[in-house]
Amino acid sequence: MKTLDSGNSRPLPDLAPSGRAPSHALRIRITLILVAVVLTIWAAVGFNILQERREANTAALRHTQNLVRVIEAQVHGQLDAVDVVLFAASSALPTMPGQAVARDPQVQALLKALLAKSDPLRALWVVNEHGDMVHDSDNRPGQFNYAHRSYFTQQRDNPGLGLYVGEPIVNDKGVWFVSLSRRVLKPDGSFGGVVVAALEPRYFEGIFAKLDIGQNGNLTLLTADFNLMSRYPVADAMRGQSLRGKTNLPSLFEKADEGTYQSRSSVDGQERIFAYRKAEKYPFVVVAGLGLDEALAGWWRTAWIAMAATLALSCLLTALGWRVLRELTTSRALHAALVQSKWRTEAALQEVEGLLAAIPDLLFVVDPEGRVLDYKGKRDDLLYVPEPVFLGKLVNEFLPTAAAQAVMQAVESAAKSGASSGYTYALDLPGGTKWFELSVARMGDPARGDTQFVLLTRDISERIEARAALEESNLQLKRSNTDLEQFAYAASHDLLEPLRSVAGSVQLLKKRYEGQLDERADTFIAHAVAGVKRMETLIADLLAYSRLSSGAEAMTEVPLGEVLTTACDNLQAAIADSAAQISHDDLPVIQGDAGQLSHLLQNLIANALKFRGDKAAVVHVGAKREAKQWVISVADQGIGIAPQHFERIFGIFKRLHTREEYAGNGIGLTLCQRIVERHGGRIWVESELGQGTTFFFSVPDKSV
Repeated sequence: MKTLDSGNSRPLPDLAPSGRAPSHALRIRITLILVAVVLTIWAAVGFNILQERREANTAALRHTQNLVRVIEAQVHGQLDAVDVVLFAASSALPTMPGQAVARDPQVQALLKALLAKSDPLRALWVVNEHGDMVHDSDNRPGQFNYAHRSYFTQQRDNPGLGLYVGEPIVNDKGVWFVSLSRRVLKPDGSFGGVVVAALEPRYFEGIFAKLDIGQNGNLTLLTADFNLMSRYPVADAMRGQSLRGKTNLPSLFEKADEGTYQSRSSVDGQERIFAYRKAEKYPFVVVAGLGLDEALAGWWRTAWIAMAATLALSCLLTALGWRVLRELTTSRALHAALVQSKWRTEAALQEVEGLLAAIPDLLFVVDPEGRVLDYKGKRDDLLYVPEPVFLGKLVNEFLPTAAAQAVMQAVESAAKSGASSGYTYALDLPGGTKWFELSVARMGDPARGDTQFVLLTRDISERIEARAALEESNLQLKRSNTDLEQFAYAASHDLLEPLRSVAGSVQLLKKRYEGQLDERADTFIAHAVAGVKRMETLIADLLAYSRLSSGAEAMTEVPLGEVLTTACDNLQAAIADSAAQISHDDLPVIQGDAGQLSHLLQNLIANALKFRGDKAAVVHVGAKREAKQWVISVADQGIGIAPQHFERIFGIFKRLHTREEYAGNGIGLTLCQRIVERHGGRIWVESELGQGTTFFFSVPDKSV
């Protein structure tokens, strides 16, 4: 590669065309014509789409009306057949000698024979003039009186009623039916009872299921009072319910006995085109609905195709218009733009080569066998090697064996994946050992056999040295921490012996001479005893602090519930003295040191008992899972902590109160912090003066 410095760059020439570009007015005229043509096309297509939308809607309404008429004819025919059966039964019964005898075999046989001739019917029965059921096709045992039923009262009180259709009702077995009845006359022409047929609504749903109404269509058979009798798709929950107030059919029937409308169904929420028709002879209403989306599906496809075609045509016209505008420019202007682009490209290449020359890395181009095809390595230090040393040679000819193997491994990896990095090797140079990091990228197409590899070698000696220095510093810091812990433990432990001697002497002095000397001597002795006790407590706390790492146990599965029980057992006296109420959530099982976790909870609960104020202590231990950790809380209703002291309380020997107010050395929360940090979590506090305090600590959930 040749390096071109900035001194060789040349300014871009002024290549403005001498020919005149199209005038501004001409551009405006062409643009306006193009816009007018496109808008005209869109207006025509839009008008056509709207016209087809109206035609599709009209066709859907017509289809729905035809569907309603077909269903009404089928319902009408089935009801005519049922009426024939009832008429035959009502005419034959007065002539039969056993009519008045309950469950007369001949009458029962007649009912069963008539029932077999009508598919919609589920049962036939006869009620005498008193409302007692005397015959029925199901031959049910027992006595039944139906004098309260509407079909009985209507037939009894209206001699010329003819066929009466009742409302949908459900029997004691949960089966829905509609009663159809005719009057039975005695030989003398007086009222002799009623013959009743049970019409099963599901029969019509079977007829509806055979009709093509699409996925979102529905067919409904209503009574004259708009009670739902049959529906497809079946909606058992709606059967027998009144649809008044849920549909605008009642208001439509005030205008005509049949018609169409568009509405959203209250049953399933679908937008549909509906047609309705009232049966001519019977008190029924047939309603058919077709899904609006399905009814207009063909129109939508046509509309989208038309709009896509119009959009494509608009784009084509726009492209042609733009091409015309471009063709109006002179060839000299095009030539000038090309020349200027060429100069810009050359300037960019100069900048790239300048950047490549400025980087301190060595760049090689090799073939798959490791032969150097190109090399860039202009440096001012001892790493610079002239190009002839590398060009045309294999890497194992100028690199030590270990370094050459690292380079070829990186090349093989890049041949498979396209790139590789992170390979390192060392070279012994006159200035000492140098470490290098290698990154490789594949060029060319392996299928064509023109694969080459770009190798970028970077000197990382300073990084290696810095890493080694950091590791050495960490090792020294670890040793220092270990020595400090051992020193703290030894110092605290060794101080206990002379302190015990001093404590014994001072206590003997108090026991033997208290009250025998003057008042000041007694005060001095009392101060000495108190100081010795505080020193013992302080040394014990320091020993506990130093043992957190040296005396730690291995991490195991620890049930926090059992740890809390142990902590409360250790605090039995304090809990009794403060009349404490301690509650807790379901606590998890975590990975940890059972002894240290018990010490942690014991310290936090002891703090809650100590700083309860002048009332009984109330403590709650909570647990909540957040992300991949457990957050444990210890909440009290004590005196609280001011926000400015939240960080200070975790410092060793930091106290917020005098020893006369509250006992302690100010090391308990420091121990808690060390324990939580050893378990990989953190500890913090939330509090308000006079409102209580909540300590939180987190521990990783290693079960996930």
